[in-house]
Formats: sequence, structure tokens, C-alpha cells
Amino acid sequence: MSGAQQDNRYQSIHFADSSFPIAVYENRVSTIDNANRNSRIFHEEVEIKYFYEGRATLIVDTAAVVVQPGDVVIINPYEFHTTVELDEQGAKYHLIMAGLDCLTACAPAGLNLRRIMLAGGVRFNNLVRGDDELIHLLMGILQENRSADEYSRFMIEAKLQELFVRLLRTQVQAERNPTELDEKIRSYSMIDPAVRRIHMSYPEKITIDELAALCNVSKYHFCRIFKHATGMSAIQYLMKYRLKIAHAFLSETDQSIAEIAWQCGFSDESYFCRCYKKQYGDSPWKNRATSSGK
Repeated sequence: MSGAQQDNRYQSIHFADSSFPIAVYENRVSTIDNANRNSRIFHEEVEIKYFYEGRATLIVDTAAVVVQPGDVVIINPYEFHTTVELDEQGAKYHLIMAGLDCLTACAPAGLNLRRIMLAGGVRFNNLVRGDDELIHLLMGILQENRSADEYSRFMIEAKLQELFVRLLRTQVQAERNPTELDEKIRSYSMIDPAVRRIHMSYPEKITIDELAALCNVSKYHFCRIFKHATGMSAIQYLMKYRLKIAHAFLSETDQSIAEIAWQCGFSDESYFCRCYKKQYGDSPWKNRATSSGK
């Protein structure tokens, strides 16, 4: 029932039963592979994580999502995501992967997530906090997955449909134009090698020529497609990503400002501080004091 093992670099999960595109994984532990930062991924499936122990900071597209026990994280189709920071105990969570056809594979009249999320452009909030009913539904799915009797599959489908209805009622962030979304998906696929390079080697010097070569396109075409896919240039994206990680380090570690700047690809502490203030409105010192409650 729980499906195949998850590869942290997949672009499409392999479900053990194609007619039941739902996979449930319990008691997973968030990790950061410092030897291989090429773990920022995207996929078509909806990813639902319920964190029950520890804290972590995730980057979803270019937004930092700081999670604590009791939080639910929703990763929408084709959103780049990775974990960039953990506390000493790590972060433990239960995971549900749901294919966009999970509710129509056996019941054509069921909730059509492919039409709603791709054709309709619906996107869920990435962080859900304080929703006890949603957590109750998630735990019910986990319980049914453990039971694994002849009726568990039907109960999981029913609870998952109820879960998505709740998300549609309470956690819809925005709607996207279907044509624009389709183009964005194609653009994401094209720039994926460049984005992986940025997230694997963001502390290093990275050039547009190098990124374009990785994507096998001209520099001009790469710049145009990258901006279409992300809303910013590759250099802006790299800068924003470095600052997001630095922001997470400031909030979650006791490292010095100079150490954080260096680890995030800034050779000059003063330049880092100017960029940080431009992005967040305050100096790194002030934001660190605010986040620590000082």
C-alpha cells in the first residue's frame, strides 16, 4: 500500500499500483545532504507532509517555510523545494504523495485534481498551521494505510477526497491562467539543470554562460525562459536564494554574520549586509535579534 521507495531527486514518483496513485510514508526524517546539494526537486504530484517532531526550514520556489511540530506543508505540482536547515534533533514527519489522478483513477466522477490544479490553476498555501481537522484526516489516512485490509483503499480515497475538499475551501492561495501554467511547466523543465546547479553550488561563482550551457540553449534564450519561469533573472534568483538561506541560518543557528555570509556565497560581509537589508528591510543583526526574541 505504501508504494515504492522515494528518490529525493525524482521528478515523478513511481507508484506501486498505477490505478492507486497514492503513497503513504510514516516516520520519515528530514535530512540535508551537504555532500550533494543537488536535492532541490519538483514533480507533478501533490506532496503533503505532517511534521510531528523537530523544526526545519524549507525553501519552496524562493520562499522560506519555517515549520514546527503540528505544521502541515503542502507542495503543489511543479514547485521546486528542498530542506535547508534542521534543528539538532532533525525533523520527523509523515508523508503522503498523491498523483493528480488519485481520486479519478477508480472513480471517474471523483474530485479531478488534474483539472482543478493544472487546468484551473489552483495552488494551495504551502504552510498550514493550527488546522486540527486537517491533521485528523491525515492521521486517519495513516491509520487506514496500516490496516491494509480489503477496504482500506476505499477509505483512504474517501478521506483524501475530504482532505482536498477542505484544502480547496480553506487553503487556496491563488489561481493561475491555465495556458500560462502549461508554459511555465515547460519552462521549469528546461531550466531545471540550471536551478539544480544553483542549489547545489550557490556559495560558488556561477555565470549565466555556465547555466545556459547546462540547459543546452543560447544565453539569450536561457535568460528569457528563466525569467518567464521564475519571474526574475537567473542572477536575481541566485541572489534571492542565497539570502533566503542566510535568513534561515540567522534564525536557526548561532553562527556569526561573517560565517553565514561566506557560507552563502558572499565574500564581502558589508556587501552581504547591504543586500540583506535591501531584501528584508533590516540589518542581519536586527532580524536575528527579532527572531530570537531579544
